Amino acid sequence: MRLGRADAVTADYPVAGNDARLSQGVLEITRTQFEAAPYGIGLRKDSTQRHIAITKTLQAIMDSGEYDKILADWGLEAGSIK
Repeated sequence: MRLGRADAVTADYPVAGNDARLSQGVLEITRTQFEAAPYGIGLRKDSTQRHIAITKTLQAIMDSGEYDKILADWGLEAGSIK
């Protein structure tokens, strides 16, 4: 798009949001998502301790309000999984 070869692009929402944020007003996102889905973290099936630690940590970030703050700082509130 920045090279003038396209009028629109479909991209992953966080990537598009960051590109727009860094473009100094040249790019914008529509704020429309379709088929939004949360990202995953792949772990070995036998990584029980690690699974518990990651789950608890992510939940603590959400419970503290930090998750919402991070989304707001990046302008990605529409991508929230809450």
